[in-house]
Amino acid sequence: MDYLACCQRTSKIVDEYWSWMKEQIRRALGPPPVFWYLLPDGRVTRPCIALPTDIHAQTYRYEPKMERLTRMGVINFRYKPLGYLSMKIESETVGSLDISDWVGDLRANHTDPPPLQIIQLWSLVHEKYVPIKNITISWTDSAGETQSQRID
Repeated sequence: MDYLACCQRTSKIVDEYWSWMKEQIRRALGPPPVFWYLLPDGRVTRPCIALPTDIHAQTYRYEPKMERLTRMGVINFRYKPLGYLSMKIESETVGSLDISDWVGDLRANHTDPPPLQIIQLWSLVHEKYVPIKNITISWTDSAGETQSQRID
């Protein structure tokens, strides 16, 4: 009987210590990563809203831990680098931002989202303000062609 009581006390102590350790690790690592939806109309939002099925099929889901974009309506598990080799944002408000390294790490399983959505996603993921009006976006695609777009 003493052995059983000792095992139960030990189990309780281990459980309490385990709970305390998980809490400490959560505090040290910060909040869990947030998933983002890139909607077909150009908006970027959190996945806490319910989407209609036709919109859901055309939506990308960004997974920050894996740094990949998954097209929701496509069953394809081959992720390829985005078609953008480099991307730069120029604005009077924030100056010049080069997000080429981050864009180079992104992977997608279908087509590439438009540059403005990528910039909005970068802004949300890195928690840095980037205006979506009065900016110039310049990028180099995988064919080596440099393009530029002014958004007023």
